[in-house]
Amino acid sequence: MQQAYAQANEIVAQATAQAQQIVDTASEEANGIRQSVMDYTDDMLAELQSIVSHAIDTAEAKYGDLITQLKESQSVIEKNRDELKPKPESKEDMPASPDVLI
Repeated sequence: MQQAYAQANEIVAQATAQAQQIVDTASEEANGIRQSVMDYTDDMLAELQSIVSHAIDTAEAKYGDLITQLKESQSVIEKNRDELKPKPESKEDMPASPDVLI
């Protein structure tokens, strides 16, 4: 009977060791997968960051030029409008009106 208990205890000890080894292996694999996922996510975010940075640079360049051109057009329009308006002459610059006798 003691021999049966000893064998049973040995089997339980082996099963416990095997179960612990399975858990350890699974934990290592899970950590490896987790690290791979983190690396993949970081790579994708780095690519996205690069795309967004490029889009910002492109937009700044194109819209910066557009704003400069619009400001130049606005200046030309203002000058054209100023040329259309007669400038009021001061009273000193105006010739004296002749006296009219009736």
